[in-house]
Amino acid sequence: MSKLNLNGTGTASAALVAESSVCQPAVALEMWAEAVIDRNRFNRVDRALQLCEDEQVDGRFASNEKLVEHGADLVQIAVAFEGGLTPRAFRKALKKGLSLSAFSQAVADGLDPAAFSMAVMTGLNLDMFSQALGYGLRVNGFAEMVEALDIRTLNGSLENFCESVEDVRSFPHPVERALALSGCAD
Repeated sequence: MSKLNLNGTGTASAALVAESSVCQPAVALEMWAEAVIDRNRFNRVDRALQLCEDEQVDGRFASNEKLVEHGADLVQIAVAFEGGLTPRAFRKALKKGLSLSAFSQAVADGLDPAAFSMAVMTGLNLDMFSQALGYGLRVNGFAEMVEALDIRTLNGSLENFCESVEDVRSFPHPVERALALSGCAD
């Protein structure tokens, strides 16, 4: 049997959980994800109170069950926290209506969680971001955009992307679209 290594966080590592002969890989991954999310939901004192005294402590954001009810993939949320998503930015994004299903998919598609945190804390328009994700925005270059653009330009770019997708949906033929945008269409 393996020696328990708490890696400084108070939670067993995913490797230790996965080694358990009792756990199936999917169960071990879910346990790891829940531990990572809980580590970020509570500060150290609140986490100790909750574990030691069976006391109900309010976290920085909703419980794992509530996150799942709102469309989150817990493994992707945990991956985001491990990749640099801050609890403060996540809480702010949740309060502003972040689509958890779209965010989970974006993380799976390569969204840089640290860049997302920075963008949220500087004023990312989360409605436009969620809408753009729903319209198929590719997130692999998001970190570079956050680094290179000021937040107003980034938000404007997201808005332009969404408007362009809506224009293409309304006028699929390029000539019709050009006429409509120039005001020459019926």
